[in-house]
Amino acid sequence: MIITFSILLVLIFVLEVTAGVLGYIHRSEVGVMLEDKLNSTISEYYKNDEIKNTWDIAQHEGECCGITGPSDWKNFTLPHTCCPNTHDDGSCTMKNPDHYTASCFEQLKETFSNYAAIIGGIGIGISLSQLIGIIFACCLARSIRHEYETV
Repeated sequence: MIITFSILLVLIFVLEVTAGVLGYIHRSEVGVMLEDKLNSTISEYYKNDEIKNTWDIAQHEGECCGITGPSDWKNFTLPHTCCPNTHDDGSCTMKNPDHYTASCFEQLKETFSNYAAIIGGIGIGISLSQLIGIIFACCLARSIRHEYETV
């Protein structure tokens, strides 16, 4: 039973290491996928409340506007979250001198790259604790087998 447990721990460990290596190898593709997803959601801003709330949070917290900038909203009015100081009527226009000009895509990429090392470190820490668990389980199995043989 303990050997089965050890084998399962090894399989989980191998899968996690494989996922980490594949994530590292394909990290450049994440930016492309993120940009595609942002492009597909920007046209849904005024149709879907969840998408609207997500965009509003991203633009407000990131102090950015649109995927590459405010021009992404050219077919729409600028969301109020693109302007830190909206007009009295709550509107935000390109003529508003203090609307955000930063790219939300670049802000998100920067945020992900800032936290990548932390996430990687946490992953390595979890992997090491699993490796210790594997070693202890194997030692326990060996000890039990050794005691069983001497009796």
